[in-house]
Amino acid sequence: MNNLPSIQSCPKCKGGLEEQENSLICRRCRTRYSLNHGIPIMIVDSAEKAS
Repeated sequence: MNNLPSIQSCPKCKGGLEEQENSLICRRCRTRYSLNHGIPIMIVDSAEKAS
C-alpha cells in the first residue's frame, strides 16, 4: 500500500493523501478516510475530520 496515496487524491478537495494509522488523511482539508482490509473507503459522507 506504500504507493497508493501518491496516485490517489481526496474526493472532497482533490488534495494529496498520506497514510497514517490504518487510514488515509488529506493534507489539504484534513479529512480521514478509513482503510478496510487495506482498501481505502473514499466516500466523503462516511469520512471524518482528522485532528
